[in-house]
Amino acid sequence: MTKMSNDDAPIDYAICDEFLSVLSAPAKDLTVLLRAHLMSESLFDRILTGLLPRGSLIVQRGRLSYSQKLVLLQALGQIDDDVANCLQRAINCETSWPTNTPE
Repeated sequence: MTKMSNDDAPIDYAICDEFLSVLSAPAKDLTVLLRAHLMSESLFDRILTGLLPRGSLIVQRGRLSYSQKLVLLQALGQIDDDVANCLQRAINCETSWPTNTPE
């Protein structure tokens, strides 16, 4: 993984491609991605709580979305840019999931 110093730097999407391959899995396997999303958001909350002097205030009362927490941690240098971009791409795909999928 190469950490980017600015928005114009090229991104190595090898990690993202592997992560996003889960999205092409059968519908029954999408629960794995959902669990990964929930687990990563829980980790975001724990990092913010431990990192900031009053981090628990942000977590409990800030009502930040997953994407906002991700960008905040990226801006604070706690998440590598490639990883953050990969997670953001996954979030964008989640919003287009069908609500009723055949088994």
